[in-house]
Amino acid sequence: NQVAPFDQKQSGGNSGGPILRNKAFYFASYEYQKLANTAHPNTGYAQFDVDSPADTKRYYTTGRVDMQAGPAHRLFARASVYNWTQLNQSVSGTTAQSGGTSQTSKNDDLSLGETWVISSRALNEVRAGFSAIDNLLDSNSRTVRLNFPSAVLGSPTNSPQWWKEMNIQVNDLLSYYVPAWHGEHALKTGFQFFRPHFWGAFPDPAFGSFTFTKDPADFNDPRTFPPPTQYSIPLGDTSYTILNPTYGLFLQDNWTLSRSLTLNLGLRYDLETGTSNTDVPNPIQPGERPLDKNNVSPRFGFAYDVRGDGRSVIRGGIGRYYDKVMLNLTSNERRTILGTLINVVVVNPDFNNPLGGKTFADFKAQKIPGALVVLDNNYQTPVNDQVSVGLAQQLSTTYAMQIDFVH
Repeated sequence: NQVAPFDQKQSGGNSGGPILRNKAFYFASYEYQKLANTAHPNTGYAQFDVDSPADTKRYYTTGRVDMQAGPAHRLFARASVYNWTQLNQSVSGTTAQSGGTSQTSKNDDLSLGETWVISSRALNEVRAGFSAIDNLLDSNSRTVRLNFPSAVLGSPTNSPQWWKEMNIQVNDLLSYYVPAWHGEHALKTGFQFFRPHFWGAFPDPAFGSFTFTKDPADFNDPRTFPPPTQYSIPLGDTSYTILNPTYGLFLQDNWTLSRSLTLNLGLRYDLETGTSNTDVPNPIQPGERPLDKNNVSPRFGFAYDVRGDGRSVIRGGIGRYYDKVMLNLTSNERRTILGTLINVVVVNPDFNNPLGGKTFADFKAQKIPGALVVLDNNYQTPVNDQVSVGLAQQLSTTYAMQIDFVH
């Protein structure tokens, strides 16, 4: 058996030190990785079963500066770049090299922050930043997809495609300590703003896909191809753009009632403003499409030292946690309701003219029933309620036991 070629290389370096004595410092690093791998199809046809490089290259760069701006203020700035490429994805089995893809991803981010010591009891931290992502998935062969039983040739149906992100985030956290009011209180309150922006197109352009039940006599001669059983292609606008400004408020109190009992009290509110197509009428459920604005999540936890010696501790908690809405749902709903994109499937098509000369406008005018994605007008943000209780017991100087129940 022949072993496929494989090689891995990695190099890098870092540096750090003072910029201004006792005031400003820097750190920087760079790393390069190359994973040389090999993709090998197994179609049973020598013309397709050839080795293809499936190399992956990664580049990491990071830089950070910290500065003491005064006795009460500390600043920082951090930037990073992460880029990678990969060749001949999906090339294996019956998928020949022409049926694979290559991918390039560029990732940049910048974070800025300031810490303000207001007093011996109060501290405020502000963080702001952005991240940008630029992805491209490109076909090895920008030609129609040919799905034969033994070999798959041509562009995948999801390629070429590109998608980008530009995310902006701002957080502010205020911490305040109350030493003597029915125990000790470590209070925290804050505000979070997150604005993700996604846009792209897939596939762009679309080349279509034929399905065959038999292999041809000659893969290089379309005249020997058997009649296809199916042809599919998306027609219309494959692009999308999504904005989803998200807001969060929270209040937390770590309340130490005594040496034996500590309570954790919390309350949080979340709001996503880009999760409902308020400008797109629901054809199944007419009426207003309000945002889900009741996302209040209380949380409670406790830790009790049974004997006050730290050997036996009972702890538990209960809380509600809100997730994020899958934005694919709202994007797909907009497409299907407005009819900007139609997935056309033709059974027993003519290989030389699978659409019979029809255009996107012709298919849309036919109003052929198809899949429809519709969100409930009162769609709610996914929520998760959790309850836990546990016991930790020290058995000796070297052994301890812990039992937890989580629901």
